Amino acid sequence: DSTACGSRAPAARETPGTDPEDRIARVGLGVILNLTKERDSPQVARSLSGILEHMFKHTEETCFQLISDGGLDAILYWCRWTDLIVLRHCAMALANCAMYGGQANQRLMIEKNTAEWLFPLVFSKDDELIRLHACLAITVLATNKEIEKEVERSGTLALVEPFIASLDPERFACDLLDSSDNSQGRTAKDLQHLVPLLDSSRLEAQCIALFYLCTEAAIKARQKKTKIFSEIGAAQSLKRIVCYSTNTTASSLAKKALRMMGEEVPRRILPTVSSWKPIEVQTWLQQTGFNKYCQSFLEHEVDGDLLLRLTETDLREDLGMASSIIRKRFFRALTELKTYANYSTCDRSNLADWLGSVDPKFRQYTYNLVTCGIDRNFLHRVTEEQLQEDCRINVGFHRVRILSAAREMLHSPLPCSGCKSTSEGPTCLSATDGALAPSWPAC
Repeated sequence: DSTACGSRAPAARETPGTDPEDRIARVGLGVILNLTKERDSPQVARSLSGILEHMFKHTEETCFQLISDGGLDAILYWCRWTDLIVLRHCAMALANCAMYGGQANQRLMIEKNTAEWLFPLVFSKDDELIRLHACLAITVLATNKEIEKEVERSGTLALVEPFIASLDPERFACDLLDSSDNSQGRTAKDLQHLVPLLDSSRLEAQCIALFYLCTEAAIKARQKKTKIFSEIGAAQSLKRIVCYSTNTTASSLAKKALRMMGEEVPRRILPTVSSWKPIEVQTWLQQTGFNKYCQSFLEHEVDGDLLLRLTETDLREDLGMASSIIRKRFFRALTELKTYANYSTCDRSNLADWLGSVDPKFRQYTYNLVTCGIDRNFLHRVTEEQLQEDCRINVGFHRVRILSAAREMLHSPLPCSGCKSTSEGPTCLSATDGALAPSWPAC
């Protein structure tokens, strides 16, 4: 009966051992899935939703079994309840499934209308933690390009950035420290899964990851454990956001996180790189750690236009950068600058954002193309050899993808996906731009 089920569920949740999820996955998953048939029992719902929350972060194989055999259906069923404990478990379970389940399981989540059922959780006024975990789930799903459009159609993404902007990460950290479930914060392994979101082209993904990291930085600062952020490589992505982001929420959270981690906060870089004077190139060199070469760049009057055109030969023979390793570091920094620069003064056809819609890293080729007189309307006529010889796109696979996308565009013109050009640089559209009302799934 449901009472017996309820008493068995907590026992499974408290399985002793260093990794209880492993034990449950081996011997108890069938029992757990069988218990989901008692989903109308409040006692079972509270216990079982908590177990499923943890099991959805076990492995991709476990996620697949839970989705296939009714575990996800039970979580989505409970999303309509008003019990805050159950709803917290549901929101976290969906976030874990999205974060740890992999792209194939993310597709299955969408097929079961998960994006639509996340809407009431993100819209919840009763519990900020429910909303935060639901925001994490929906933004992680949106970073999967194969299902991005379906996620956008749910309308749920529209609520993410405004909600994050309304929160105070330090107050949130205090609340978590007072909670027995979260007093130690997240592990390095958990935080590692947030770092790729910082580099996403979606503003919502950046904002949610920044808020989580900012909150965790406040917790770890009190525990004197901020070294964890160096271990997961978060600082570099945070500095990039401070340098290039045009969004106030993202930039503010990144600065806060860096300060709490004890890291230096860089100055924002002017995005119109092609218009830079030599003095602005000097500032960029200092900020990226190439102070040693400032004098050489100044003597050769390297401005923004020349900076964007620099070649390996220029660096080695004219600017005195003899070390091949240092040149590699320089081009890595320059590629990042090219990727986030604003080209509106010279890119009349908005080629930059079209390239970014094919692949975000392809924005780096914008200046090479526009200075050769190529725009979106002419790109399909260009040959691979011309891209290599004239436009200096040296990666063969990149050339093939760009030309393939240009020819597809000829048959069905595509608007820039998710981005618009501004005078400040490439900015991802918030989901409120053109967001659709959610189409509710059948109960």
